[in-house]
Amino acid sequence: MPGYHLLITNMSYLVLARKWRPQTFGEVIGQSHVTRTLQNAIQQGRLAHALIFSGARGVGKTSIARIVSKAINCENGPSKEPCNKCGICKEITQGASVDVVEIDGASNRGIDEIRRLRETILFQPVRCRYKVYIIDEVHMLTREAFNALLKTLEEPPSHVYFMFATTEASKLPDTIRSRCQHYEFRLLTPKEIGEHLTRICQAENLGLEPQAIDLVAKAAQGSLRDSLSLLDQVVAFGAKTKDQISEALGLIPGDVIKNIVVAILNGDPKDAILTIDRVHRFGGDLQRLTHDMLYFLRDLLLFKELGVDGESLYSNPLYELQGVDEQLIDTAIISELIHMLSNALEAIKRSSTPRILLETIVIRMSRLKEIVKIDTVIDKLEGVLKSGQYTQTPPMALGTAIPGATNSSRSTVPTKTTPSQAPSDTPLKKVTPSTRPNVDHAPAREKDVQGFMEYLQNVSPPLWSILDRVKALEIDNGILRIFCNSSFQENRLKDPKCKKELEQHSTSYFGQKIALELNGSSASKAKDKKKVAKNAVSQRLSAREALKAHPLVKEAIKTFGAKVEDIKLFE
Repeated sequence: MPGYHLLITNMSYLVLARKWRPQTFGEVIGQSHVTRTLQNAIQQGRLAHALIFSGARGVGKTSIARIVSKAINCENGPSKEPCNKCGICKEITQGASVDVVEIDGASNRGIDEIRRLRETILFQPVRCRYKVYIIDEVHMLTREAFNALLKTLEEPPSHVYFMFATTEASKLPDTIRSRCQHYEFRLLTPKEIGEHLTRICQAENLGLEPQAIDLVAKAAQGSLRDSLSLLDQVVAFGAKTKDQISEALGLIPGDVIKNIVVAILNGDPKDAILTIDRVHRFGGDLQRLTHDMLYFLRDLLLFKELGVDGESLYSNPLYELQGVDEQLIDTAIISELIHMLSNALEAIKRSSTPRILLETIVIRMSRLKEIVKIDTVIDKLEGVLKSGQYTQTPPMALGTAIPGATNSSRSTVPTKTTPSQAPSDTPLKKVTPSTRPNVDHAPAREKDVQGFMEYLQNVSPPLWSILDRVKALEIDNGILRIFCNSSFQENRLKDPKCKKELEQHSTSYFGQKIALELNGSSASKAKDKKKVAKNAVSQRLSAREALKAHPLVKEAIKTFGAKVEDIKLFE
């Protein structure tokens, strides 16, 4: 037609994942434990009527189900390998066989679909030897659908085989699993995937560099089908080198991961942070970067122990690991780095600011070598103690005199105590005449509240009996503070006659004018707490100064470049 151009193109391109799909057991990669068992079962006529194939995506579950279908129905079989030449093998390969039915469990998950299936299995196969039902993603079936399958699975017709493929075998009911043989498929190693991709690249004349193939194999994360899909993508992009493939797939090259890890091990956070910044500006996924760093550290840890013998276990190419200085590979430090980074990975997944978290953890990881190990601290302290120059000092109890601390001018005494010197409701033991000290022969003592109470018991027992039951007495700079327990005590001591008598006796005992300060039972609670807290702070500061002056503490500060952060006073 005038003015129009008809463009006809060939859109029948077959993607590599379909073109290179295995058609025999021998072509299956990395699942020898499954293929060997199935081949022997077919050859010996012991193949179970219901099979479960479980594993990650793209590892060969559905492909092996088709190969088993061809092997048991092949015109030249049953045999360990299908011929792929007879009409039945070709029909099954093309998905055109009426006797091999593939069902998507995600879209045919109800009980009605299973009921129709139960009706069709009663009919004999049309062309094949057996009817085969392959249900993909079988874990998506409803509970009612599974229950409808139970009787059929337990006593199926002799001409029927069931093959279930699933990525989540744990979701299958136990009643289903107990009626089937279960085969677990494993993820493939980067080396296995890389070797397979190399063969395909040679056959297809793609011309990719070996390191570029290794990068695709690593990006597939154990899935062979994913690796072929990625290979199709990089070929369409025109990538040949490692850098081009990184750009095409948005991947982070292995040498970038190595540079970050090496910078961390060298204690150089600047280089590591700048590399992370370049990755971020390039559009790299920081969660993926953290994941790759974690696996690189894991590979270094295994490489330290296994060397080249563990090549099949490494997720990174061997030449990347061999490029790290052996002196940097410290088992204890790398183990701690793995622990720190694995915790960070979980936090980064949930964070709205993953870059800040990653930069913070990288700086902490870079400073890990500066942290003195607890074993080193203990060894050095034991060395100091064993030298015989210092002796160990037991923990100080609250209220114990501290060596080197200055004495306070205050004297406080609780009038009610327990054996641990804690306040209680039990009054002090009264001093009876028979137990009173002989003042004439007693050595000179500093005049304090305790001595005043003994003096008062001699000169004024009634007044002593009142003060004996108060909460506490405190003498401070010519002021006698009385902390009452009850309103009765407070009112009694406020009496002018009683107050005057108490002032006279206190002035006589202490040899100076003494003023009285009365603290009521309710009004003084807040002030009381404040006073106790103030005394505790004062005692803590005194303890700090005393401990700093202790020879053993001085030696520890000098040895470790430390400082006293806090003092624990034990009751």
